Amino acid sequence: MIGACKLTTGSVANTQPLTTYFTLKRTRVSESSNLDPQEPGPEPKKKTISLMCSGLNDDTWPRPRQQFSINQCIMGSPSSHHGAPPRHKVCLELFGITKESELSEQQSHDLARALESKSTWFIKRHSATAGIFSSKCERHVDVAPGTPTVVCSQCILLKKDNSLKKALNVEYATTDNVKHISPFLMQQDPFQSKLMIATFQGLVKAVAVRTEREAAGKALSGMQFDSYFDNFLTTMAAMSPAAAKFLRDNFAGRSLRSMRHERKKNGGQIDDGIFLTNFERVAGYIASLGYTGPLALASDQTVCVKSLRSHDGHLVGAQGGDLPFSDLEELTALVKKITSKDELCSKVRLYTIQVPLPKIPSFVVALVASYDKETAEDIAASHISVLDYCSKAGMSIVSIGSDGAATEISALRILQTSVDKHLCFEKTDSGVLVQVPLMGQHLQPVVPVQDPKHTRKTAANQLLSGARLLSFGKFYLNISHLVELLGEGSPLYSRDVLNCDKQDDGRAYRTMN
Repeated sequence: MIGACKLTTGSVANTQPLTTYFTLKRTRVSESSNLDPQEPGPEPKKKTISLMCSGLNDDTWPRPRQQFSINQCIMGSPSSHHGAPPRHKVCLELFGITKESELSEQQSHDLARALESKSTWFIKRHSATAGIFSSKCERHVDVAPGTPTVVCSQCILLKKDNSLKKALNVEYATTDNVKHISPFLMQQDPFQSKLMIATFQGLVKAVAVRTEREAAGKALSGMQFDSYFDNFLTTMAAMSPAAAKFLRDNFAGRSLRSMRHERKKNGGQIDDGIFLTNFERVAGYIASLGYTGPLALASDQTVCVKSLRSHDGHLVGAQGGDLPFSDLEELTALVKKITSKDELCSKVRLYTIQVPLPKIPSFVVALVASYDKETAEDIAASHISVLDYCSKAGMSIVSIGSDGAATEISALRILQTSVDKHLCFEKTDSGVLVQVPLMGQHLQPVVPVQDPKHTRKTAANQLLSGARLLSFGKFYLNISHLVELLGEGSPLYSRDVLNCDKQDDGRAYRTMN
């Protein structure tokens, strides 16, 4: 059988070509008879290119007899979308009222979106694409090479639109009287809405005054700033002094030294150390908010740069706080003593008060220059002193928090055992006894806790280290379970589990949530 197969396939004569398996298409007689070899073939298609629609402007729509140009409508119109029904009719249809001043911020946004959806034409103000376009603009048009500009058919139909004709024959406000335009109309324009922000207006005024002073050869000291812009710059300096200095150097604004002077003049600068005046000042701020409820106290220690400087008759930068001096000889002796014993301050402890209300920042009530080898007893003594001053200032503290450092936790335990009166909760049948220490002049309950963010970070780190086993009933959780969660669609990143940064707050938040 195998030999017969080889004999058959080995011969070329017995091999059939592939074309034998397909039938040939026959040309119809009617088609072949109409072909004239003398006639030329069909003309080739003309080469075209695609250009963006230029819209209607003074170049694409010449109007020599008109009084006003199209460009003055493009640059002067306070709204970018036109051709919709009257604003008051749309407002009445949506909200049942015609006065836009009675609308909320969200309703104003809904009205603007409704007007845009009902508009028949809109304005582009960018210098490269400035023009008036139809809401049904074709965007791109095929034209012959070398054509400079082109307008699509939908935009050409706008020439018959009565709302466009009316808008082009109106004289728009100029620089002198643009302020008389209704703010509801100005807010529709993305650029004009930014100009109406009080902070931005203050920046523009400050830059204008600075330019006039520098042109006249005058100094910049004594400049007055808008309150909105001044508050913005002060907040920026609190977040990043370098960013505030950069903004001031390139535009205008108050210097960092001037901000410190203003804080001292307005009573916003705290005294060094733990003093009752700081607590009374913060208590006054909280009272001005109309809040009389419980408050949270927190303590944290941060690293600072070692340096010494003199300020207001004190030597600043030593461990334990500012040191007073009376003359140059005493100052020299203090500097030699501090530098020889290496007693420059490298850590600063802060105490803050948190008000449980939205959009209320934390208040710093104490700033202490810490010692390098600070013990738990020293920290506990500072906690007791701060709680005592809070009670004297009339602030109701219900908790005191710190990070998860060993000395911080030990200080909180010492704080718990330093009092002899407690608020007790007992469940006898289960053998559970909860004791909350009572502190302060009026003996209020104060619960020592670890800061929630530090607690979350500690728990996330323990999952990766293996030093502790996190269990939920009869189940447990470790790094192997986190590795299984990695993959497409997982809320965790690979660097959240493998070779991760133990101090990353975002990683701890994603892991524990």
